[in-house]
Amino acid sequence: MWETGDRFDAVKAAELALLDSEVRRDPDRVRELLHPEFVEIGRSGRRWTRSATIAALESEHERVAPETDEWSFNEVSPSLVLVTYRITGGAGSSRHASLWDVSGAIPIIRYHQGTLIRSDEVERISVGRPEIVCICGSARFLPQMRDVNRDLTLSGVIVLAPGEAEGVVSVEHKTVLDALHLRKIDLADRVLVVNPGGYIGESTGREIAYARAAGKAVSFTDPA
Repeated sequence: MWETGDRFDAVKAAELALLDSEVRRDPDRVRELLHPEFVEIGRSGRRWTRSATIAALESEHERVAPETDEWSFNEVSPSLVLVTYRITGGAGSSRHASLWDVSGAIPIIRYHQGTLIRSDEVERISVGRPEIVCICGSARFLPQMRDVNRDLTLSGVIVLAPGEAEGVVSVEHKTVLDALHLRKIDLADRVLVVNPGGYIGESTGREIAYARAAGKAVSFTDPA
C-alpha cells in the first residue's frame, strides 16, 4: 500500500542526502548509503554499478539540490521500502524510484531509476514540432551546459546551445558568436539560463534582457 506519512522520514532523508552535492562528492558518505549490490538505471538508460556511481559523483560539478515533490512510499516487505518522487528544475522534470533496505542501522539503497518527463509540447509532437529551448550561460559553465543540453535532448527537446570555439577567441569572432546566439533566442520557444551559484555574467545578462524584450519565457537552473 502506498503511503505519504512521516514514518518513512529516515528513508526520505537518506534519498535527499544523495541529491546533495556535499554528500554526493564524498565517496565515504556515498559508500555508506549504497548497498554493495547497488545498481542504477540513469535517465539516459545507462546502467550504473556501485563503484561507477561513487567515482562519477566524486568528480561531479557542484550544484544546487533540486526541488522534489510527489513523494510516496510502499513497504514491499519488512526490510524493503519502495520510494517514488518527482524532481523539478530548469533542465527538465523527471520521476524517480528507489528501493531501500531498512533492515540495518541506517537505510541503504539497493536500486534507483530515473525517467525524464517529456514536455507537453513534445507529447503533442503528432500535431506540431518539439519544443525549442535556447541555453544561455557563461563560458565558464560549458560542462554544466553540456549536461543540460544532454538532458533536454533526451527528453525530446530541440536544443540551441552557445557556440564553442577552442583556444583564444578574438574580439571579432566573439561579436559574431554573440550576434548568432541572439538569433538562436529568436528561434526558441523559451530560454534556459545555466547559472550555478546564481552567477550571471555581463553577456548572459544582455541575452536575458533581449529574450524578455522579445517575449520569451526565461528560466534558470539556479533561481535566486
